[in-house]
Amino acid sequence: MKTLQPKSLILISISAFIIAICGTNMKSNASTPMVEPQGTVIPFNSDKWNFIGSAETEDYLDEKAVRLGIAEQGEFISFGMVILKDMDFSNGIIEYDIAFDDKQKYPGINFRQRGQGDFERFYMRPHQSGEPDANSYIPVFNGVQSWQLYYGDQYSSHKKYSFNKWQHIKLVINGNIMDVYIGNMEKPELTVELKHNNKSGTISLYGLTVNGDVRFANFAVKKIDNPEIKGTPKPEEPAKPGTVLSWSISDAFDEQSLLKKVILTEKDKKNLNYSILKSDITGMTNLAKGRGCNNFHNLGF
Repeated sequence: MKTLQPKSLILISISAFIIAICGTNMKSNASTPMVEPQGTVIPFNSDKWNFIGSAETEDYLDEKAVRLGIAEQGEFISFGMVILKDMDFSNGIIEYDIAFDDKQKYPGINFRQRGQGDFERFYMRPHQSGEPDANSYIPVFNGVQSWQLYYGDQYSSHKKYSFNKWQHIKLVINGNIMDVYIGNMEKPELTVELKHNNKSGTISLYGLTVNGDVRFANFAVKKIDNPEIKGTPKPEEPAKPGTVLSWSISDAFDEQSLLKKVILTEKDKKNLNYSILKSDITGMTNLAKGRGCNNFHNLGF
């Protein structure tokens, strides 16, 4: 076996010493990426938040975090939410770190939220990591999320996630366009056209979990009028000629009244009021824009 010369021993020792010294100033691979939020960080242990459902603060992977969707023993689904108080957000930058495992769950953020029924939403599906629907943007109207209607490359991306470590998320929102950054802060992962006509409202984070829970940390907001948008939404195909683009819709009514009926009688229609609902450019008509649903949908699920 070759004997190391004294010079080699010195080099090895110096290298080990440098690693040891640098290590005291570095976070582990499981810690938050070194991304400095552009806005004001709002701690979860402050009085700026309303806590709803299964939600609590804790220390996790060297960060002060909020843990959402903590299932009790025997529970199949758990839900937790934190809502930012006294926030009127329209345009700007929202940033946060998120950590989860690969089990089925739907953690996300609602913004421009007015009450519980109308807002924009971006959420992630850890169990679909790398698949076409690994994440999604959807608009929520009258408490109905309608995720079945908003799908495809215009609304989702194939992002592959890291598990059990912090990932940095940045949303840049300007008018009816949003850039979504996940991990890579130089290039947006997804750019979408928002559907709520640039209204303003508060912001909330939530965790809807079938398995496991989710944690958020380092939440920050910067309100600015014209943040830079780097991406371009993928265009949607316009409706073909002859497509019905306007509908007359009635008030909501008890579905039990239609049992065993194929034609409405004059009595059925007597007390109904109607309004006009226009279709999207694609010809799709989301009835939730005109009418809501039951109480379960008031949180958008």
